[in-house]
Amino acid sequence: MAVVLFAGPAALGNGPITEKEVEQHQGVVSAVKTLKGRRLALTVTANQKESTFTLDTKTLIYQLTPKNRDNFTYNEKVKQIVKDANQYRKRLKELEEGGVDAALEALHQQSTKEVVRGGAAEKSERGAQNRSIEKKRGAVGALTQSQLAFTQEEEDRRKNYGMPVKLKDGQKVIIITKKEGDDTLMVLVAGTGEKRKETITSGGPKEGEGARKLQRAKQLLGDAERATGSEHERLLSLAQERLREIVEKYPQTPEAQEAEKLLADK
Repeated sequence: MAVVLFAGPAALGNGPITEKEVEQHQGVVSAVKTLKGRRLALTVTANQKESTFTLDTKTLIYQLTPKNRDNFTYNEKVKQIVKDANQYRKRLKELEEGGVDAALEALHQQSTKEVVRGGAAEKSERGAQNRSIEKKRGAVGALTQSQLAFTQEEEDRRKNYGMPVKLKDGQKVIIITKKEGDDTLMVLVAGTGEKRKETITSGGPKEGEGARKLQRAKQLLGDAERATGSEHERLLSLAQERLREIVEKYPQTPEAQEAEKLLADK
């Protein structure tokens, strides 16, 4: 996921996390620093006080859709958040890093191209003694059962929260962490600071730019519907990337809402 930390397995700890072990933090992002080992230091300001959280490949990061943001109540959502975090971490244990990448490729989350040769785990799962498969965009048939399950679970999480998003200064975030230690389960982006919102909603140049990008994304979707085979996949992937960019760059605008709806339909 960009500062979306979907990746391979890490030290995942023992046993599932419980609701009593987690807590919620809120604030505005003041700094995002890249650390070694595919980790991030996320600094958040709330009530003139700064707090820093460590994010790693086990951390889920999503931009809440307007509907999910308006309906978000931590006490009601904590059970779902803990369930999703445990499910994701369990799946990371089952999949090697290349397996996660290939599953995300099926969701057009990130680009990957790899050659996979059968091992003991895949022999039992795919029933193949020996195989060599080059996974390309849209090659869902090449995925293992665990990878297919991962993609379905990720689609469900996107319905519950929103699309994966890059973290940056000025975002309003909800952070769910374990009470003990430095373990961040999930970061939910709920909007942007007031200054950013005023710029977008004032009808200035950014608003027109978002409308133009939305029109271009719609044209790509139309072209994809008329195309076939690999050209269809290429155009559809490009259109989805443009739509995700609109949601990220122009949140809380009519263009972002329409882009989210188009992504959900696809």
